[in-house]
Amino acid sequence: MSTIDVFVHYYWTYEKSLTMIQVLKRSFSLLELLSRREAMRLTDLAAAVGLGKTTAGNMLTTLKALGYLEQNDKSEYRLSCRFH
Repeated sequence: MSTIDVFVHYYWTYEKSLTMIQVLKRSFSLLELLSRREAMRLTDLAAAVGLGKTTAGNMLTTLKALGYLEQNDKSEYRLSCRFH
């Protein structure tokens, strides 16, 4: 491997780990907020943790698909029974 290849590999790996850590931190921020509330809408959740609606929506959709969140008929999210 050339020096450039090594640098690119290291930089990509480092940047990817920072991104993954950031995703986890943001996801846990949403989960922690919901643990203190009965249920919240996407807009309120995003604003409360300082995320854009699209980013928060993607995270909430993923957490819901994994079974960690539920969504009621008012489109409010809450923790699922997996946390109780």
